[in-house]
Amino acid sequence: MSVTSPSTPYIYAELLVNIRQLTIYASLDSIRNDATKVELSSDRETITLSHDGRSATIHLPTKVGGTAALELPQAATKDLSFRLQIAEKDEPLFTRDLLVASSDERAPWPAGSLTADTEVCCRQCDQAFIQAGTIKTWKDLPSENWAEMMDFWHCHKPHDHGHQQSENTGPSATKGYSASNKLVAQSQTGFLDTCHFLFTSQDCVGVEFQSSATDGRTAQELVCSCCNGIIGVVDERAEGWRLFKWALAVRKRPGEQKESHAIEGFIAAQMLALIDSQAVRKFVVHCKGLAGPASALLCWVFTPDLRYSASTKAEGPQRAMKVFFKTLQNPENVLAEQNMSVEEIYLPLNAFLAVHEALESSNSLLPVSAQRFQDWCVGLLDRFDRVS
Repeated sequence: MSVTSPSTPYIYAELLVNIRQLTIYASLDSIRNDATKVELSSDRETITLSHDGRSATIHLPTKVGGTAALELPQAATKDLSFRLQIAEKDEPLFTRDLLVASSDERAPWPAGSLTADTEVCCRQCDQAFIQAGTIKTWKDLPSENWAEMMDFWHCHKPHDHGHQQSENTGPSATKGYSASNKLVAQSQTGFLDTCHFLFTSQDCVGVEFQSSATDGRTAQELVCSCCNGIIGVVDERAEGWRLFKWALAVRKRPGEQKESHAIEGFIAAQMLALIDSQAVRKFVVHCKGLAGPASALLCWVFTPDLRYSASTKAEGPQRAMKVFFKTLQNPENVLAEQNMSVEEIYLPLNAFLAVHEALESSNSLLPVSAQRFQDWCVGLLDRFDRVS
């Protein structure tokens, strides 16, 4: 698939955050000549590539420092690439906004951003699930293996204290989780993790549930009573309803616009959380309801954090992760053979298809030489970014 029309130059810029290196790729419809040139704007935030009377401009992922020079390679080729790297003594490569964003939350709607007036609705039809005033307290959940880490978090674990706490007092009564008990949904309290909200069923309205069983999995799926879209699952262990963030729109405060985000951003955040907690970078992503050679994906997160921009993409610079991926026909075999080096991400059908489409479409944004690595396809998953 061509990344651009035959007559227009194509530019792709990629900033590797950790090594402070900006790489520019350019594709032309004919061999470069003496008239082919690239120009940096006076504010050092955009570049323009001109060739045979046609030009393309992109906004760079970050401002280029003072000593960087733009010179095209002299080789007679249609595909050009060059790098810009700034020494430590020179002007910092990153703007302040980029530094702030790099340390910001990985997924939308942390507990601190929500209030007692927050409303949670269906992303597709605006059906309210959590009405304003229902949830009095919002709490972030720790990582998936929080219970295993209690030995490291406490000098004295709760059961080591000299006095015994009543079952109705202490950490579990106020937090909903502790080392000595399981997570349990609480009335008028919303628990949050990377991809989900956890509520009691009594706090939710406009939600129905239906049973599903596929590939040996049985689950009570939650659906919107208005549009019948899948919005979550019944969490029997936590005695509550777990709603998918990507299926929701949130109005944080009265008078504000409802806010929703793309599915792939949440899946990228989930992969980052698993990289941190499980020290793996390969994931089998699959779902129910699909069969055949493309019924699952094997994803390898090669670069967790980068910024890119492309001349064919209307939006400005975007934060993302670079993912090598390939389709799988039998994901269970991969999980069984590589159970220590691969994590499983099981998604509803619509979420799986959205992630697959995001990877496939982003592959065409990359220069042709970077679209494949051995037998892997290469794609991008956009990450949530407060300043994007």
